Amino acid sequence: MLAPVNLDFARESILAQSDSLLPGWDVDFRSANIGWDWSAVRPWLVMEDVTLIDRRNRLTARIPQAEVGIGINGILAGVGVSTIELQRGDIYITDIGGFSDSTDDSLFADLFGKGGIPEPELFIPVTEAFSRFANRLLTTFPAFESITFDALDIAIYRGETLSDAQFSASALQLLHDGQDINLSAQVSVSVGGNPIDTRVVGRATPSNESMSLLMSANDFHPASFAGNPDFPKFLNYLDLPVGLSVSFDLNSQVGVQSANLEASLGEGELFDERVFPYPAPIDYGLITATYDNLERSVSVDRIDLALKGRTVTGSGLLFWQLDKPQPGIQFDLKLNAVTIEEILKYWPTTFYDDGRERGARAWISRNMIRGDTANVDFSVAISPDGVGELEGNSPYLLTFDF
Repeated sequence: MLAPVNLDFARESILAQSDSLLPGWDVDFRSANIGWDWSAVRPWLVMEDVTLIDRRNRLTARIPQAEVGIGINGILAGVGVSTIELQRGDIYITDIGGFSDSTDDSLFADLFGKGGIPEPELFIPVTEAFSRFANRLLTTFPAFESITFDALDIAIYRGETLSDAQFSASALQLLHDGQDINLSAQVSVSVGGNPIDTRVVGRATPSNESMSLLMSANDFHPASFAGNPDFPKFLNYLDLPVGLSVSFDLNSQVGVQSANLEASLGEGELFDERVFPYPAPIDYGLITATYDNLERSVSVDRIDLALKGRTVTGSGLLFWQLDKPQPGIQFDLKLNAVTIEEILKYWPTTFYDDGRERGARAWISRNMIRGDTANVDFSVAISPDGVGELEGNSPYLLTFDF
């Protein structure tokens, strides 16, 4: 940039242009300068210490520096804004439901589960607010090309009983592409107190208030969800790395309309001092699943696991009921042959209230010391209330030929 010129004299004109993009917002900045960028062959407006507060005090954003690439006709005409580059920003959202009329009177419990995990309805205000902003952006600045954050920290208030949801994004970029806006970012999300680095790419169509997102993460451990009531307890027992890819179709009517998941499991084991007292090794695995908003269910279409020379195949279902934080669980797994010793490793232990081991596993562990089995079928059925739905109210059932 060359020969910056102070624009304090044009403060009101700059704020007026801001109001056309963010009507009713409280926008302020400490200083503004304009200069010529020879590399881009255009003028740049540089604003320092920018503060943005939406008209209902739902969102506050603080940005140390914003650089706006403008057309050669000048800032006072408000034309030709093409690129916006923002230094590390901080955004705090106190009422995310308020960004949509359909969730404006929602309680935080309607949008976040007991453990703070987002409900599908949370994406209604997210999609609606983003589409509204994008439509204004494209209408106000037809020559818009991109917005780039070098880094962004976001905190979302989740009610009095939960800490704020926090995540950080780096290299976040919005690119104008015809009628759509493309999104890309590297995001760090804290789950169970542990950060998970996630790559996010997406495409939004503001005119019909819809968005598609693809999120992928590598080498995180499901045990990081330990203690979170919104996740199946079984995840606590998976001591292995997981690569996860999830695609979402979002709209402003229902939030998450559908989703597809693929999880690849690395080498590790099932282990818990009580439930899996003998480590059960897993070489690798692949799981695919789809989410259906109308059914409020996740259909696990494919389960393939390699267990030290054994192959397990299966499928399953997770389903949610109103006012129940945990899903109901139904799974069926099959393998051709396995020893009794191996069965006991992978068969979860259940107990009576007095601590005694219960169920068929207890009988087999006492009476069948060794031997080979065939046609093994392992079923899991747990209601959203956490009650086993198989024989004797057990959550597990194992059958095999001996």
